[in-house]
Amino acid sequence: MSSLLEVEKKEGGRRVKDGEEGPVIRMEQVSKVYHLGEVEVPALRGVDLSISEGEFISIMGPSGSGKSTMLQILGCLDRPTSGELYIDGARISELSDSSLARLRGGKIGFVFQVFNLFPTVTALQNVELPMMILDVGRSERRERARRILEAVGLGDRENHLPSQLSGGQRQRVAIARALANNPTFILADEPTGNLDSVSGEAILEIFKTLNEEGRTIVVVTHDATVAKTAEKIVRMKDGLLEGAT
Repeated sequence: MSSLLEVEKKEGGRRVKDGEEGPVIRMEQVSKVYHLGEVEVPALRGVDLSISEGEFISIMGPSGSGKSTMLQILGCLDRPTSGELYIDGARISELSDSSLARLRGGKIGFVFQVFNLFPTVTALQNVELPMMILDVGRSERRERARRILEAVGLGDRENHLPSQLSGGQRQRVAIARALANNPTFILADEPTGNLDSVSGEAILEIFKTLNEEGRTIVVVTHDATVAKTAEKIVRMKDGLLEGAT
C-alpha cells in the first residue's frame, strides 16, 4: 500500500503537528430520547466525550447500549435531544440543515459495515462522489480519486464495478471514498462485520496506518478484537459511557 500520508501532503489535508492536538469532537451532556407513541425511550443519557486530533478510539457496547445512536449523533445524521455537540469547533445546534449537510460531507468520512457503494458506477466514480457534493472540479476530483485508490492498493481496480470486487476490496473503496474530502475524522461502523478474518485484518491495518499518519479514527463496534485495534476503548451501557481503557 502506498503512503496515505503522501496523498494527504499533496491535497493539503489535516495532519497532527507537535503540540497542536485539540478536540476534534466534544460532546457535553448529550442526550437522545425517542418517542414511541406516548412512551419515551432514552437512548443516550447525558454523555460527555472529548476526542483529540490524531486519536484512535473504539466505542464498544452490546446491542441496546446506545452505540448506534452515538454513531448517528457523531456523524451528524441526527441531532441530540439535549446537550451540545461540537465538531472541529462548530456548534452543531447552531447549524441549519444545509450547513450541517455540508459539514458532514467535508469533515466526516464514513465507512459502513455494508460498504454503501453505488453498484452501477466504478470504484473510481464511487470515490469521486463525495467531492461532487463540495463542487470539486472534474479533473481535480478524478486525479485525487486515483491517488487515493492507489494508496489503498486498488490502483488497478479503478474501473471495476463493486460487483466485480471482493468484500475486502469493496471496503477499501469505501475507505478511499471516506478520505476523498480530507475529513477531520473517519467514523467507521462495524467496518469488518461483513468480511472474513483475513480481509478484516487487512482493513484494520489500513486504519492503523491512517492513524499513524495523523488521522483521527472513531470505530463503533461490538467486536472486542476490532475494538482492541484502537489506542483507547470507550465502553457504553444503557446510554451511558462506562469509562475508557
